Amino acid sequence: MNRFTWLAVALFACSMLAQAFTREFPPESKRGVMTPGVYPEIVLNGKVRLLAVNIQIRNADNLLETFNTLLPGSYYVNYLENEAGEIQRIWILTKDEVGHTTHTGPNPGP
Repeated sequence: MNRFTWLAVALFACSMLAQAFTREFPPESKRGVMTPGVYPEIVLNGKVRLLAVNIQIRNADNLLETFNTLLPGSYYVNYLENEAGEIQRIWILTKDEVGHTTHTGPNPGP
């Protein structure tokens, strides 16, 4: 085989591994439904909440995403709060993760 075939096989194998990746969430994370608002506000479980200045948002592919790139709409999320009650970390969940119930927070569920 030539090197391009090996490259294609390697990329395919990497993509299969990425699809099998299971994210681990901190045990203290909570679950909610988030709707982006006007920065630094979001609506989380029907209440307006503030984002921390060092907010970290991970999309369903586990990639970092900035607040201004979120599309309008509602997202099922896991999140962490800081000591001031601001939202510090958000993980946008996949459909499979929404059905998974190993978190400690309330599950608004689909």
